[in-house]
Amino acid sequence: MYIQNEEYGLRLDQQIQGVKGLFVEEKRDLAKLELVDSIQKLGLASHFQRETKEVLDNILTTQSSNSSVKENIYLSSLCFKLLRQHGYKVSTDTLSNFLVKNGKVLKKTLEGSVKDILEILECSHLAVEGENVLEKAKTLALSSLNCASERMCGDLLEEVVHAVELPSHWRVQWFDIKWYINHYQKQHHMDATLLNLAKLNFNIVQAKHQDEVKELSRWDAKEVQQLPEYMRICFQALNDITNETASEIEREKNLDLVLPHLKKVAERERGDAASSIMCYMKEMSVSEEETRNHIKCMIRNAWKKINEECFTDMGSSRQFVSLAANAARVAHTLYQNGDGFGIQDRGLTSPLLWVDNKEQK
Repeated sequence: MYIQNEEYGLRLDQQIQGVKGLFVEEKRDLAKLELVDSIQKLGLASHFQRETKEVLDNILTTQSSNSSVKENIYLSSLCFKLLRQHGYKVSTDTLSNFLVKNGKVLKKTLEGSVKDILEILECSHLAVEGENVLEKAKTLALSSLNCASERMCGDLLEEVVHAVELPSHWRVQWFDIKWYINHYQKQHHMDATLLNLAKLNFNIVQAKHQDEVKELSRWDAKEVQQLPEYMRICFQALNDITNETASEIEREKNLDLVLPHLKKVAERERGDAASSIMCYMKEMSVSEEETRNHIKCMIRNAWKKINEECFTDMGSSRQFVSLAANAARVAHTLYQNGDGFGIQDRGLTSPLLWVDNKEQK
């Protein structure tokens, strides 16, 4: 299935126009923000950049005088999250009104509805250095969710586990889209137009990715000129590195025919590389638990530095910062549950095409 296919292209355009109509129909700030949030999680943000900007510009302009934002912790958290995710400069003041009193984080606020707590948890991962209130809020939110999880089941428990495992800000979005489509279609507020668009868009993009992988997996230098320019650059770089590595090994070890083996396998055997956990345990003479906590703290601090760059208006540098943040997300996803890159059975799989016979016929 390709976007070049006239039928699918026409269907995509029609459904995009249908969702754009939702922005006109919705009058409430909360409904518009939830629409923007769903569009982003469903992988459709690129189709609605203008509409999203209009919503967020309006929210930012009226935020200080908007009583609903000031009085609703869920709306305030959602507003803060979306503004920061889209690069707007926004302080933690509106959240502090709910979270802090006399210099202390209010535990009571983080014992409310699960919906509120989840949104506060998402906000806490958008903190920059020095925003200690969000760090404290994260600790209390996790504790509150852990206690409440004993009384949860079904979709709600699944949503909580997903959020606690890895926040959306740290995830590679493409690997999360199919999960969110599954989750979204079970919601009582689900909009069928938006859901159908998400499924169609997912299939189109995934089919394109699969076709690119097929082309790249051939690694035939004779046909490189038939590839798109951006793929030729990637292929040529990989081909050059492979050839240079093979030549160097052959010179040093006086071996022949190294190149064919490199083309089949560029991976070292498992167990050769010491993990960061083992290195730190040995160097500092500490337990594995202490080591893991130390590394988690390093990761949190690194993300705060990344956030500082992401949420600063740098004009032409924004694309580079976005690429750097995505590289961090890829690394985090690959190693979240161990070595997901070298060990191939960690459950890290590419999402498959969405199969829905009724919608895709």
